[in-house]
Amino acid sequence: MRLERKVTIPFLLFLLLLCGCTAAQNKCAPRSARLRSIAAEKYGAAYQTSTNSDRHFVIVRKQEKESARNPNPALHFFVYDMKKGVVVFEDNVGAARVRWINSRQIEVAVTPGTVSRDRADEIPGYRVDVETGLKSLILGDRRSRE
Repeated sequence: MRLERKVTIPFLLFLLLLCGCTAAQNKCAPRSARLRSIAAEKYGAAYQTSTNSDRHFVIVRKQEKESARNPNPALHFFVYDMKKGVVVFEDNVGAARVRWINSRQIEVAVTPGTVSRDRADEIPGYRVDVETGLKSLILGDRRSRE
C-alpha cells in the first residue's frame, strides 16, 4: 500500500505539470498566430522579428529595398505585446535601424542625411519604453556608443 502511494503521488504531480505546460503553450498559440497575421497583413511575407530577452514583446520590421532612386530605404516596424495580444507601438522611419537595448526599451537610430560639422557626433533617433509608451530622444554622442 505504501509503495503504491509513493509511486502514485509523483505520477500525479507529473501529469499535472504536463497538463499545465500544454495549456500554457496552447494559450500562447492564438497570440502567435495573430502576430503572424498582423505582420503578413502589414508587410507581406518579407518581415523580420526580434523578441526581447523575456519573450514578452516582439519587434516586427520590414526594411524597404535599397535602390539607386532610394539609397536610404524606409524602415517600417511595430512592437507586439505577446501577453496582451496587441500592437503597443508602431512607426515608419526613413533610413533607420531598430533594436532592443534591454527587456523593455527599443532604440531607433536614424541614419542622418547631410550632417553639419558641429553636429557630426550626435546620434539622431529615439528610445521607447514599450511597457509605458514613453518616448525620449537619444542623447549623447556616437563615439560613446560604439
